[in-house]
Amino acid sequence: MYNSFVNEVIPRLDNLKKHIIHGDVNDENILVIPDQYGDSHKVSGLLDFGDVAVSYRVFEVAICMMYVIVLRVRQGDAHDEAIRVVGHFLQGYQSFYGLSHAALALLYWSVAGRFFQSLVIGRYKQSLEPNNRYLSQSSRLRSKILSSYITVSGDKILKTWLSM
Repeated sequence: MYNSFVNEVIPRLDNLKKHIIHGDVNDENILVIPDQYGDSHKVSGLLDFGDVAVSYRVFEVAICMMYVIVLRVRQGDAHDEAIRVVGHFLQGYQSFYGLSHAALALLYWSVAGRFFQSLVIGRYKQSLEPNNRYLSQSSRLRSKILSSYITVSGDKILKTWLSM
């Protein structure tokens, strides 16, 4: 997987513009408020700016997608279903900011790369706190999801995401 990211993503980044990204948009860093009718919510802000960087928007989207997949699995979705339905997030993002075709071509391995990065960081934190059950459970869950994720063809899943 590491080689796929290095070979498929890194050489193509020169075709993309850099932007300021948050770098850690997840369900714990998003503030929401009820909409004017009180029957749904809208994003009102973000927390935790420790990972803000100048980088590629595709990485921001990939980070969010990884967290959505993990959240859906924690809520009871099967891995393949969580991976499929994250396409709704991508469609919503595309309707506002639209990743270019060049960026979309990098999305599959960028999501996988974020899973891998999350696993490495999680295992390091676990080595510092070996009795922390949350860290060990989270690491096992992400490892299992990543294993499921990389069994799906990148072209196939991107077509599924874009057709939602």
